[in-house]
Amino acid sequence: MAFFIITGYFYRPERGFIGNMRPRSLLLVGLIICSVLFPIIVYLWAILFGQDPGIGDLITALRQGFSLEGAFEDITYTLGTPVSFVSPGCYYLWVMLLSYIVFYALAGRIHGKPKLEILSVAVMLAIQCLYIEFIHLCLPLSAQMTPIAVAFMVLGMMLSERKVLERIEDLRCTESRYWTPLALCLLIGGVLVFLFHPGISFDKCVFGDFGGYSVFPYFLEASLFFVIFVYIMVLICRIPFFHIPFIEMGKHTLGTLLLHAFLAKILLMPFFTFTDHLMPDMEMGAAALVALVVLILCYVICRLFLSLATNKVRAIGMD
Repeated sequence: MAFFIITGYFYRPERGFIGNMRPRSLLLVGLIICSVLFPIIVYLWAILFGQDPGIGDLITALRQGFSLEGAFEDITYTLGTPVSFVSPGCYYLWVMLLSYIVFYALAGRIHGKPKLEILSVAVMLAIQCLYIEFIHLCLPLSAQMTPIAVAFMVLGMMLSERKVLERIEDLRCTESRYWTPLALCLLIGGVLVFLFHPGISFDKCVFGDFGGYSVFPYFLEASLFFVIFVYIMVLICRIPFFHIPFIEMGKHTLGTLLLHAFLAKILLMPFFTFTDHLMPDMEMGAAALVALVVLILCYVICRLFLSLATNKVRAIGMD
């Protein structure tokens, strides 16, 4: 949920709808390219190593990349895992892109108006609740999750207006007022999680044990623990040298989300036969090593791509 909250936090009202959407169009282009290109590469790579998954496998993987597989089925519909499917984060990014449209259209009208902001959050959560209770269908591009994502974006905008992150960064660890909000968030969040155990299947709209009504405690729990995560990261970033990897990897989180399963399958294909599981079973040590190698590769690729794109923009500007 942090992605959605951070999106709202960095909302810039002076840019207007088009100005805020324009930079996000790059995510759309990248997502389309990755959703088409990665499954094709993995499909051909599998054939190279004697694992012919069949053209139907590739077509299913492409449909899943665009969140079309299972569209208009019940929200609990279980997707298969084709060999060629390599980006489990695609559904999440489609939700993010759709939520951008709704949020930026809404934000300009409610920004700086606390009552309207709170009302907007309540309306979005109510829509999500009613959808789960009465419609309960998957939609193309995973659009069924848009309302709660927009609610988190509005929350991020509200936190930004009150400069919550900056205030946490400015506090000293030796001050009691630094630890008081953290303790309150831990206490209240812990009680809520105990009473209303949160769901972990965001793509299935499973937010807890109470159907659609679970969106309300889930929203509060995620909001409180977002503040806790901010505290943790502020503490980590104050440790000399240790904070650098977190900052650098944080710049490329979305790229890592798209690349990690793709790179892992490319690396493991010569050694494992892939069937209906995203990744083969491995011992903890081997899995950790693969994860580390993949993270490093993701960082290098994203850093290289960003450098090339920046140079290209500069060249166009000079021309």
